[in-house]
Amino acid sequence: MYKCLITTSALVNNRNLKIQLDKYAESITSRLKRQLRIDKTVATRELLDSVLAERSGRSIDLYMASHYRFVDEGRSSGRMPNIMNIREWAEARGIGTRGTRRQFYDVTWRISQAIRDRGTIKRFGGNKSGSGFIDQVIEQLRPAMTESFREAVRLDIEESIRKPQDY
Repeated sequence: MYKCLITTSALVNNRNLKIQLDKYAESITSRLKRQLRIDKTVATRELLDSVLAERSGRSIDLYMASHYRFVDEGRSSGRMPNIMNIREWAEARGIGTRGTRRQFYDVTWRISQAIRDRGTIKRFGGNKSGSGFIDQVIEQLRPAMTESFREAVRLDIEESIRKPQDY
C-alpha cells in the first residue's frame, strides 16, 4: 500500500512569496524612515538609523531602537523618564545648550518633570498619543501588500503543482 502525505510546505516552495516579502521589507524600511522625517520626530538619529524590516521565513520582522514606542505610541504621564535620555535628546535639538552646564541640567530636569506630569508628543493628540508612524506606513501599504502576497502564493502553488514532487 502506498501512502502519500501532502503538506503545504512540501508542495509550495514559496519562491514568489519570498520575493514579495523581500520587496516589501525594503519598502517598509524606507517608508518608516521617511515617515519619521515627515513627522519631525528625528532628534539624535538613533531611531532613524536603527529602523530595519527584513524577511523572516513567511513574515517580515521589524527592528528598531527600543525608544520607538515613545515616538509611535507616546508616553503616558505618571513616571519620570530617564534624565540621561532627555539630556541627549535636548542636546541633539539644541534645547538649553546656550547657557551654562547648570542651566542645561535645570532645563532638562524641568522637561523630565513635564513629561512625568503630562506625557509626550502633545502635537499628535496629547497624553499617550504618539505619532503612530508604524500604523500609518502599514495602512498605506496594506492593499498593495495583500494583493501582491495573494498573487505570489497563487503562483507558488501553481508552480508546485506543475513540478513533479520528490517524496
